Amino acid sequence: MKKKILLFSILLFSGITNAQVGIATTNPNPSTILDIVSTDAGIMIPRVALTGTTDAVTISNGNVESLLVYNTQTISDVTPGFYYWYDNKWQRLINSSTNDWSLTGNAGTNESLNFIGTTDDMGLTFRTNNVKTGFISNDGLALHFGINAGLGGSFDRTVFLGDASGSNASGSDINAIGSNAALGAEAYDSNFMGAEAGYSSSFNSSNVFGKQAGYNNFETTDANIFGFQAGYELGEMNDINYFGNQAGYRAWSAENSNFFGRMAGYLASEAYNSNFLGHQSGYNANKASNSIFIGYRSGYNDPVDNTLDDLRGYSILIGRETSTGGFGKSIAIGGGATNTASNQLMVGSSSTPIDTVEFKGSGAVKVSIGTSTDRPVVPEFGQIRYNTDLGRFEGYVNDLNGDGTQGDAGWRAF
Repeated sequence: MKKKILLFSILLFSGITNAQVGIATTNPNPSTILDIVSTDAGIMIPRVALTGTTDAVTISNGNVESLLVYNTQTISDVTPGFYYWYDNKWQRLINSSTNDWSLTGNAGTNESLNFIGTTDDMGLTFRTNNVKTGFISNDGLALHFGINAGLGGSFDRTVFLGDASGSNASGSDINAIGSNAALGAEAYDSNFMGAEAGYSSSFNSSNVFGKQAGYNNFETTDANIFGFQAGYELGEMNDINYFGNQAGYRAWSAENSNFFGRMAGYLASEAYNSNFLGHQSGYNANKASNSIFIGYRSGYNDPVDNTLDDLRGYSILIGRETSTGGFGKSIAIGGGATNTASNQLMVGSSSTPIDTVEFKGSGAVKVSIGTSTDRPVVPEFGQIRYNTDLGRFEGYVNDLNGDGTQGDAGWRAF
């Protein structure tokens, strides 16, 4: 026994003289304070039973930075393995057998066994730069990505992608993509795509695509709105289709309508049951209900008011810059054609005249029929009709006697 103590003392003294300690060696490495040498044994680190990563009582004299232990039990958030104390917490030493994911990628994973997520009834949060930028609800029915996406919003089958998209939104079955898309919206079974699409709006069973499309809308159902500011600030609308930048912009109460083209139906309030097709067709055509406007600027700033006779009022304009002239129950066809009376078919205009009207076929063309008292109150030269009192055609001319002298206007029979 004395020999062993003497040998240990010699070795220890040898290490101390060099300001180092060597165990089983007389030549400790100069870079070490303690050098233990062995070819068939190891070092036993103190084994303790931690109660969790914040355990500050198991080590009787207190935890200090870099303290190393081997935890022996599975409890709370610790499992058997090496832990060191750092930043007021027990940090686990990562090794090849750990279940932790590597920052440089992982190999040998099994897609049916390995995953990133939770095993309890909690959702999954993602952060970048320590700011929440993603969330998946515990039931998997809500997927929100982007700063403040879905903040205070519905988790009932919602997908919000983009900065503040779906923030404070209520409802269910909502898909919103884009910065502030569907922010503050109340929506059901609806889709929004584009910055501020559906912002502060109320939609049901609708599709809204484009920057600020459907912005500040309320009580809109079964709508398809596509284009920058298309359907901007609408209300109480059903069954509408607006396609084109600013199509249907502030077109209040224009339900059951279809506006196609840039600024088609722009400011066309109460243009319900109407179809506008073409750039700026129906632009500012307030009260142009039950109408069909086709062509560039057809019905532009049109003054017609068909709301006074919902059952019979209508307007049809076909051609570039056609107009009702403010007369309902009228049809105008051809570039620049403008109605001059109600119950009128106007074909062509002085700027774009129609030289010939030709009808193909073996049938006939039927003109207006009536008695002499049914003649137009304000006749115009060139009008032709069939007079049942005379049994003949008659026309309104400026030479009633047919002597070649004008000035005696009247209806002359053929």
